Amino acid sequence: VVAATFCISNCDPDGVRMTLYSDYSDGDFFVTGIGISEVDGRCNKSELTAIINVKSSGPRYGTASTYELDDIIQCNATMIMEPARKDNAISLTDSDCFNKDPDPAKVLFKLSELSSRDVSEEEGGLAIQISSS
Repeated sequence: VVAATFCISNCDPDGVRMTLYSDYSDGDFFVTGIGISEVDGRCNKSELTAIINVKSSGPRYGTASTYELDDIIQCNATMIMEPARKDNAISLTDSDCFNKDPDPAKVLFKLSELSSRDVSEEEGGLAIQISSS
C-alpha cells in the first residue's frame, strides 16, 4: 500500500489522502484499487479522475495483454458522499478504469491486471483531479 496526501483547493483546501492498494498474487503485486480518503463533503457530486502512467522503459512485470509500457490508464467516478462530513472516502476499482490506448485488444483492461511494479515512478506517474460538476 502506497499513500500520499494532496491539496485539492476547489472543494477541500485541507487536502485529501490517496492510497494505491495492491495484492500479492501469482508471484507479483497487482493494483487492486485507488483509495481517496479524508475528503470534505463539499466535494459531493464532484468528478474524480485518476491517471496512472505505465512506466516507459525497463522490464515489464505484468503479463496481461491489455496494457503495455508507456500506456496511460484513466479512472473516473462521480463522488457521492455525506455533505456534512469532512472524512469521506471513495475507491476506484476495475469498473472505473480503462486503458486510453485505442487498441481494441486493450478494451478489456482491468486495473487488477496491472502490476504495481509497472506503474511509473516518475513525477506525475499517478495523478488525481477533483473537479466540480
